[in-house]
Amino acid sequence: MNRAAVGVEPWSDRIEWDRFVAASPHGSVFCRSEFLDALGVGWGVVRVGSGESPAAAAVVLRDPSGEVPPAPFPYTQYQGVLLGAELSGQPAHRRVRGVAEAVTTLVAGVAEQGAVSWCLHPDFPDIRPFSWFNFHLPERGRFQVDVRYAGIIPVGGVTSVEEVLESSRSVRRQEFRKARDRFVVVGSEDLGLLDELHARTFARQGLERPPADGPLLRDIGAAALRSGFGEMFAAFDRDGQPAGAVLFLFDQRAAYYLVAAHDPQFRSTGVSTLLFLAGVERGLRRGVEWVDVVGMNSPGRSDFKASFGAVPKPYYVVRWQAR
Repeated sequence: MNRAAVGVEPWSDRIEWDRFVAASPHGSVFCRSEFLDALGVGWGVVRVGSGESPAAAAVVLRDPSGEVPPAPFPYTQYQGVLLGAELSGQPAHRRVRGVAEAVTTLVAGVAEQGAVSWCLHPDFPDIRPFSWFNFHLPERGRFQVDVRYAGIIPVGGVTSVEEVLESSRSVRRQEFRKARDRFVVVGSEDLGLLDELHARTFARQGLERPPADGPLLRDIGAAALRSGFGEMFAAFDRDGQPAGAVLFLFDQRAAYYLVAAHDPQFRSTGVSTLLFLAGVERGLRRGVEWVDVVGMNSPGRSDFKASFGAVPKPYYVVRWQAR
């Protein structure tokens, strides 16, 4: 089903791109220009057609060696193909064919560069163009399609964290009340604190944190705080000792629970619950429709997130490399 990459072109206008991201049903904060700038790798956008409202467009990342890094890039989600609002809003009898044609054209164009690696949005409607790529020429390489799970908490119409707690496990309500009396949560820009606590969390789990994680975490946090698409919260014991910190990101529809960390000595105090709900509350004030807990793909973390009512929702990571 491969076609010539007719109509695929680079898209360099950042303002137009950010407008497209905001309007697309598959756009997210992870595709914003300011977020992409913070990743420390090269990035560009390709689109099918021209103008401010193409049928489809996609982010392409390049590491310093020029290679396409495997998706998802650390501390990111949903950097893949975005469909235009106009195409997404068409009647089904036109939309299904239009999506397949636009994505097939886009994939063929990007594949000319030798590799494709994208993390698709959970609402992306059709992965068949990836499954069909090189369908009749498998010796040229087929896409690897991996299913993963987001965790979604619908909060449209919710006005307070108490309503979220009503749909949570009783242990979370108990932790929240206990931690609320012990800790003070404040907005913070101390990304060094978040980085330090994050490193301690890895150490407690007996894991080696990749050396690049600290600088990347700081750069993403700095861009989020500077550009207003993220907020950090820190919790302090009554004696002023930092117990935990969290970084949430936001776009016009969702709040994202991106990074959370705590001092191991406060592990069983409920501070993680308190900080999570601080970010949720800020999302409610911003009018988001859902909270994305950013992955439910490991047993321990998944259970914590599910305890707040997060519902697993599949999304797909697609990868192809020329042979």
